[in-house]
Amino acid sequence: FATAQSHFHSFPTSETIVYQKASAQYVSVPVVVVQNALTVMSFLESKRMHELLNDPIDVLVSFKDNRVFPHTMRWNQKDYKIKDVNLVHSAREGSKRVFFFSVSDSNNYFKLKLDPEVLEWRLVELYTDG
Repeated sequence: FATAQSHFHSFPTSETIVYQKASAQYVSVPVVVVQNALTVMSFLESKRMHELLNDPIDVLVSFKDNRVFPHTMRWNQKDYKIKDVNLVHSAREGSKRVFFFSVSDSNNYFKLKLDPEVLEWRLVELYTDG
């Protein structure tokens, strides 16, 4: 909305905020006044879910230029089409190297772990907005 050059001005009422843009135009923006912020936060938190897991999964992948591309994941007898691979990194677990894939579908974010020594996939984290 506002740029670094904008000047903010508030009316005494909490129902409207007016600010001046760099072009010297005034714009009023209605503001919702929250009486109980804890209630709103509780509602928002109830719609979100973050779980730490270690569930075995099946993953359909393709390979290109020595890279792994996950396409679909099956967990709890449900298929999830992977829309985006957001991050791939490796880590050491003792003497072996494992790979983590942070992926997402339309509604969820998943963290997948691949153990290349035994070719095993696990779902280690799930985050959803409910």
